[in-house]
Amino acid sequence: RERMVANGLSDEDALQSWFVQRIERFLAAHGRRLIGWDEILEGGLAPGATVQSWRGMEGAVAAARAGHDAVVSPTTHAYFDYPVRVTDLAKVYSFDPVPPELSAAEAAHILGGEMNMWTEHAPQEMVDSKVFPRLLAMAEVLWTYPEPRDYAAFYTRVRRHYPRLEQLGVHYGPESHPIELNAVPRSEVPTAGTLAAARAFEISCETAPQLPGEGVTVRYTTEGGPPGAEAPLWPEPLRIDGETTITAQLFLDDRPYGEPATITVVEHRALGHAPTLVTPPVDRYRGHGPAGLCDGVRGSDDFHDGHWLGFEGRDVEAVIDLGSPRAITELRAGFYQHGDHWIFLPEAVDYAISLDGKSYTPVGSVGHRVPERRQGVVREDFELKTGGRQARYVKIQARNRGACPDWHPGAGRPSWIFCDELIIR
Repeated sequence: RERMVANGLSDEDALQSWFVQRIERFLAAHGRRLIGWDEILEGGLAPGATVQSWRGMEGAVAAARAGHDAVVSPTTHAYFDYPVRVTDLAKVYSFDPVPPELSAAEAAHILGGEMNMWTEHAPQEMVDSKVFPRLLAMAEVLWTYPEPRDYAAFYTRVRRHYPRLEQLGVHYGPESHPIELNAVPRSEVPTAGTLAAARAFEISCETAPQLPGEGVTVRYTTEGGPPGAEAPLWPEPLRIDGETTITAQLFLDDRPYGEPATITVVEHRALGHAPTLVTPPVDRYRGHGPAGLCDGVRGSDDFHDGHWLGFEGRDVEAVIDLGSPRAITELRAGFYQHGDHWIFLPEAVDYAISLDGKSYTPVGSVGHRVPERRQGVVREDFELKTGGRQARYVKIQARNRGACPDWHPGAGRPSWIFCDELIIR
């Protein structure tokens, strides 16, 4: 604050710009050039600075249009600590390092790209499998630009390259997520004398279209942990009742290939009743839309898995219409915390019920005891027993904690809430 007053700086962005420009002059005096992540655009660029664009391509566009050089490494294609299910080999190969909205003169400021491997998100023994073979795709994209690309021809060359990597002791990983599990709720027709239809899920298994080797098999378990070679073979389809976690592993020539796939399904009364959201999720974290909050599939430890809905800097309010009054015994909502990604559990979740969708009666508020400084992934259900009260409508309100706390790298910036299954019994 003293520095801002002394230099007539209006805010923290201006202070940052002052500091970066000072460092840029120091580096230039010693024959060096400054490269900064795209945050250095905030407050104004130093005269000779090069911008590295990671939050999409917008930073590169802004820099180039201002006459500055740029390096492109957006999270969408260039962050190799991300799982291969998010960024597979084909997606890396599809990367266009030059934003199409730039003119020829502006595009000349794009120096090239970079792939990032943040090892705090991967143990050392996993680095090879995350970097390779995706590194091969990024190298070809950047070294051959702007020549046209042919993924099929590239893939053939990748297959020929694997023996070389093996000879070098490189423990390369899969080209794509080798196995994917999908669940669809299925209603049984009630038999004579029964009061209600039984609920179940059909779990389907999809494998990557291009796999090396012979003898492709899939084995599964519901016992926890990855299935071994003695686990049962995958049936098609696999039918599951109740709340179950299924883990499937793809085997090539009787050896595990790639990471296993896991899915957790949960049966409940709100299945198929898409909630109404007062505020929509952020586009890039909208999962399967509101319907995904009541599809019976729980979000995993990976918030990119397509099941979590992300809300930035705001509360979450959802209303579920069950279609007719029912006796409600339990309400449960699943949330996610990963402080490194500015995602925190809500301070509390408030539940209310209604018969007409207009007049709501509060039935309880649920908090949590998870420390905000806790490292890694936390998945927490906010559960409330309601004693069988009649309701057709259920309202769930999750209270955002507000800005990131003072100790956090994003102090003062909006925090996120990530929500998945809304369960009613």
